[in-house]
Order: sequence, then C-alpha cells, then structure tokens
Amino acid sequence: MLCLCDTLDSGMQVESIDDYDEYCHYVAGLVGLGLSKLFHASGLEDLAPDSISNSMGLFLQVILLCKSDQCV
Repeated sequence: MLCLCDTLDSGMQVESIDDYDEYCHYVAGLVGLGLSKLFHASGLEDLAPDSISNSMGLFLQVILLCKSDQCV
C-alpha cells in the first residue's frame, strides 16, 4: 500500500479500468472490509465474504468519482 500512496502523491495518472479498480480498492475497498468486520464483531451483522465487502467499497467509491466528473 505504501507504494500506491507514493504513486498517488507523485501524481499517478489513472488511465484504465484496472487503475480505477486498484485505486478504489485502497481508498474504499479496505474500508468496506474493515466495516464488515466491525459490524460482525459488534453482533449487528453476519460476516460478509471479503469479496462482497470489497465490492461494496469499490461501488461507493466509483459513484463518488463519477459524481465529481473524474470518470473516463
């Protein structure tokens, strides 16, 4: 993750869907994973599979990017 942060700080250009997926995973997918585990630990929710937790984070971040006109 440090490598991605260094790249983003130096002005990373997002040029492909794979670039967006990687960026969104680090800025939102990991949040989705953490929140899923937190909700499960609190007893409020069943533990969702990591792929679903990550996908929800990616989905929300893509929506934010599109709202800010950063989508290709």
